[in-house]
Amino acid sequence: NEDTLTIYDVENKSDVTIISKSLYDNAEYTHQGWLTTDMTTVLIDDELDEYEGTVPTTRTYIMNVSNLENPEFKGFYNHLTPSIDHNLYIWGAVHANGWGGNAAMGNPPDDSFAYCANYASGVRVLDIDGVQNEVPAVQEVGYFDVSPDIESSDFFGSWSTYMHPSGMLAVSGIERGLFILSPRMAFGMPPTVPTLEPSPFPTPLPTGFPTPFPTPNPTDGTASPTEESGLGFSTEEIILVAIVSGTVVILLVFAIVAFRGIKLTAPKTGKSISGHYEFKPATKAKDAGAISGTAPPPGLL
Repeated sequence: NEDTLTIYDVENKSDVTIISKSLYDNAEYTHQGWLTTDMTTVLIDDELDEYEGTVPTTRTYIMNVSNLENPEFKGFYNHLTPSIDHNLYIWGAVHANGWGGNAAMGNPPDDSFAYCANYASGVRVLDIDGVQNEVPAVQEVGYFDVSPDIESSDFFGSWSTYMHPSGMLAVSGIERGLFILSPRMAFGMPPTVPTLEPSPFPTPLPTGFPTPFPTPNPTDGTASPTEESGLGFSTEEIILVAIVSGTVVILLVFAIVAFRGIKLTAPKTGKSISGHYEFKPATKAKDAGAISGTAPPPGLL
């Protein structure tokens, strides 16, 4: 059943039969639909008609199913967006009838609104009060775009919705997670007027956090004469210490060479021993006196 509205008789679970199969224009992949409260009209989502380019914008199909054996195609509603439609629900009808496991509510949400999860254009709220007219009258009265930076007939954005009996509406977003909304029209209340221009993107984190590591010294060799190392010494002082240390080492080498015929006393036997010692001058370190440090790993600032 990919291109028809198919109605089954499931009263006898061991003998399920087809009551009717109904075609509609531009069918590509009949995905999902929902009944009005009186169960005479069904709104249908075709998931691939927009994706395949069969229709120019998001399209919701309307069929009268008063006669289950002979449903009547009544028309369609063209949305203003090009996105794919996926799941729609008339949540007032759900809670008025107790469908889906909850008990029927005495004061259910208004059943004249359909909540459509239309992928990249988010959730779209349709006023379907006139959907049963001879020429169906449907209009969009609200929306919440979970992907304001994407306009596409592809699989981004909102996948589905669920309205709690309280009227709070959960909307899934594939890229950005779950959104909890309060559609005030669900209980006949006027919409709230926004006080701030909504931001289409999440607010970025502040950039003034302290860095977890000290800022490394310049590596281009252009440090100023007064710049100090991490040890509290100036560059000139470090160079001077390196020169003096090198001179002391050289003088020590000459002293050992001059007295290499030295006699030593063995610590255990107490006997005098003499010997000839070969001395190889120590190799001077290539970067004697240099101070090295580790720069902070990238991406941690």
